[in-house]
Amino acid sequence: RGARQRPLLCERLAPGDLRACRFPFAFHPTVAMVTECPLHLTIIGSTVHRGRRREPAAQREGGPGVTDAATEMDCLDTLAARAVRRFDLPPGTAPKLINVSENATYRLDDPETGGPWALRVPREGYHSRTAIASELAWLASLRETGAANVPTPLRGRDGEFIQSIAVDGIAHPRNVVLFAWEAGAEPGATDTAGFEKLGETTARMHAHVRTWKRPAWFERHTWNFD
Repeated sequence: RGARQRPLLCERLAPGDLRACRFPFAFHPTVAMVTECPLHLTIIGSTVHRGRRREPAAQREGGPGVTDAATEMDCLDTLAARAVRRFDLPPGTAPKLINVSENATYRLDDPETGGPWALRVPREGYHSRTAIASELAWLASLRETGAANVPTPLRGRDGEFIQSIAVDGIAHPRNVVLFAWEAGAEPGATDTAGFEKLGETTARMHAHVRTWKRPAWFERHTWNFD
């Protein structure tokens, strides 16, 4: 009860999954952050097979918007393709699904230069638009203060970071965000330097969150003993 809020780290997911952050200000000492990105979505060299699931569709999506894995992925693919049009990306840029966990994550590659971006599509009912904006505000502060190396969100053609996209087959619009790509790799069991870097980053994030003045409208999950 009344537990102190602490900065997040990335949760260790199933083998082959993306290491994806789950809850801000939630921390467990056995959780491992495995990339230079302490918040979101950095690929560790693996892909997710289409239709692969860790939970039934209705459970993970938070409702009856889709009925099975194949239908769900088809709908998300359509949504991701529609989302690409909201950003000032080169013609021919197409999304490629690389992971499904707390979010569906798509890699976008520039057909000319190969330069990638990451498109994050959240599961239904996971975070409100305000909660996502709060997350982005924290990201910006971490980046500006040098507390952590975090991914940079990109604005859409309308100047907004968060784009609300609706498609048939998904019950409610999803609030998607496009990020500049952050490369990363999981440290090996004997990678002392990698884990030292992890510890240093964690310490900076702890120090940052103790003094950061959150916006008045800040909204995120709080995980405590209640």
